Amino acid sequence: MAIDISHRQRNNDRRIITLKKSKKQKKGLSFCILSIAAIVFAAAGLAGTAFSVKLGTPLQLLLSFIGQAAVPLSAFLTAQVYNHAANPRKTVLVLGILALFSHFPYVYLCTGGFEILSRTSLIFPLFMGCTGLMLSDMPNADRNVKTILMLLICFAASVGDGGSAAAVWLIIFGSPYDRQTQTKFFYAAGFVITAINLIYGIMGGQWYSFIPTLGFLISVPFINNFNPFKAEISKALIYVVFYPAIIIIIALIKVLF
Repeated sequence: MAIDISHRQRNNDRRIITLKKSKKQKKGLSFCILSIAAIVFAAAGLAGTAFSVKLGTPLQLLLSFIGQAAVPLSAFLTAQVYNHAANPRKTVLVLGILALFSHFPYVYLCTGGFEILSRTSLIFPLFMGCTGLMLSDMPNADRNVKTILMLLICFAASVGDGGSAAAVWLIIFGSPYDRQTQTKFFYAAGFVITAINLIYGIMGGQWYSFIPTLGFLISVPFINNFNPFKAEISKALIYVVFYPAIIIIIALIKVLF
């Protein structure tokens, strides 16, 4: 049975009504606060990778645990940008350009060299996730074809930092489901990924390798307390630019010191 992923709704009148009702909610975290948190979490994870902190040590596990929180948080923020963008395809294009721009600095940060075919940055899974959302917005495409392509998109995202999880979470947060349903899918995906990492860790003699994956739980209070009306989300893709900037800064520190 094919999965129906084509019923995304973009009713402007309903969105306006929702905005008016939600503006009454004064409490919550702004898009800017969530962006800063994602940047800080990402910097911690990248620092652990850049400076080759020994695997399995408390410091390495801590940095990876914190860094993992940037994955769902970035996916959530990018989904918000995509859904509020006047031109979603432009959002996908910008992410694609940033993915290319950040690739070589990220590879150098991880390996000390420059390789074309290598694991790449978190921007790539975000790009693939948005590509998946763009695919789901095509009402005339065959549902079976959509399902197959969506699976391929999530699989391709595995070569980026954050892996397929980033693309899956982005598609979940960008779906037309209500927030409660999205949250259930978010937790389910997070714990399934944790279980898979635990199995692989036990098979590889590193059972502790699953611990950083649980870092996705750090993002929960940020996402749950998000107030989308404290910032102009449709113009906020600029936050993604800071990710490659952090990569470049940490890579320069690595070169100099």
